[in-house]
Amino acid sequence: MGRGGFGLVFVAERISDGVEVAVKFIIKEKVPVSAWTKDPDLGIIPRECYILKHINHPCIIKYLDCYSDRKYFYLVMELHGSSWSKNNIYKNNYQNEKDNNNKMYTSFINAAALKTNNNFHVGKVRPSMDLFECIESYFECFDENQARYIFVQLLSAIKYLNSLSIIHRDIKDENILIDRDLNIKLIDFGAAIQIKGGRVYDKFVGTVPYIAPEIINGQEYGSLTQDIYSLGVLLHLLIYGELPAINLNKDDSSSLNLPQCTIKGNYCSEKVRHLIRWMLQKSPSSRPTLDEILDHDWIKEKTN
Repeated sequence: MGRGGFGLVFVAERISDGVEVAVKFIIKEKVPVSAWTKDPDLGIIPRECYILKHINHPCIIKYLDCYSDRKYFYLVMELHGSSWSKNNIYKNNYQNEKDNNNKMYTSFINAAALKTNNNFHVGKVRPSMDLFECIESYFECFDENQARYIFVQLLSAIKYLNSLSIIHRDIKDENILIDRDLNIKLIDFGAAIQIKGGRVYDKFVGTVPYIAPEIINGQEYGSLTQDIYSLGVLLHLLIYGELPAINLNKDDSSSLNLPQCTIKGNYCSEKVRHLIRWMLQKSPSSRPTLDEILDHDWIKEKTN
């Protein structure tokens, strides 16, 4: 289904009831020393597994199980989303990737834990179910009602994480699963951290161009403002179907050129353009808080 920095994700079938699930193969040797934590039930596990195990929100992918062998951790999660890739596009892309990475692919498929595990059967190859493929293959961009519906779900997930002092640090279209009713699930907590005791970080994590300027510049960070910036990039993508062209050398993003119409001819209200500019401010202190975003006029508009 997908590929991340630490491994691959496959579809599997739970033998007990036939339910399809997603299984992430996490390569142990690729997990940084700082990304391990101790769980009272499972012992030392990747922080991604720990965080998912201890959270529960309708707009965040649900943890089901975690087990390991000598080489991999296997993170079992619910399966969500619709297959957006067009068959011919997906087939060609997948075949190229498989040819280029055949050794790695075969290693995952033949992994002993899934090959011999009595709980799961490896499922068939699936096209991507994420927001990136949804936009690329079908929508191009969303009208404001659709964008608001998607974005409010994401805000709900981030607000929940913030209540637990968790920063995702890699919010992007490829980390949001979406179905044909535009219901979403936030995934991939490999970069997530839980802020404790005012601790700050300076590690470069995330995906360009979703990364906030202060992280790119090597400055210390330790609050939600980095995720707020990523949310601004994502909202721009939802509305315009493309990533914002930001000049990080400028002092702020107040002059960011936001067209009044999208590539599909949809009119973009000043309210949504104001919100995008606000979230994309270069200075973390100039960005809105999560509560200010939730209280913004565009967010509070009724979705038809």
